[in-house]
Amino acid sequence: SNDSSAAFTNTIATSAKGDYFNQVQSLAFLMKGAKEKLSQMKILSNHLKDLELNDPSLTQLGEDSEKMRTALAEAKAAVDIHGPHSPEAESAWAVLDDCIDSDECEVDSRYRYSAAALKAHHSYNAVVDAESIQEAIAAFEKIENFARFIELEKNRLDSKNGSSP
Repeated sequence: SNDSSAAFTNTIATSAKGDYFNQVQSLAFLMKGAKEKLSQMKILSNHLKDLELNDPSLTQLGEDSEKMRTALAEAKAAVDIHGPHSPEAESAWAVLDDCIDSDECEVDSRYRYSAAALKAHHSYNAVVDAESIQEAIAAFEKIENFARFIELEKNRLDSKNGSSP
């Protein structure tokens, strides 16, 4: 009985090692392919940030956009409080999408997330504000850094297994 238990444990360990190796290989391959696009996105985001900082009126909503401004505030605050993929954020984004796609913009509540709106760092008068651009640039940099670690781990595993990198 102990022999089968040890064999089962070895199978799990071997399977986990193989799975880890395969996941690192796959991730390294995908990240290598995305590296150029990621670099381009970072450059474009930096250009957007410069444009927005030099002329904030480029991103400002018009005077007749009060309902859209409210929907935008709801969406940004819902993301800040509940996370970008939460049901609350998805619902708030759906309302905002409706505001863009039609002349009618039905926002049920008025600053449902007012506590967050008061503390928020976002501009609620612009869809793409300087803070969201800066957050995107920081995220691109984190992904680039993570890609370096994944590539290093891939090379380490390749050399350990006798493969060429």
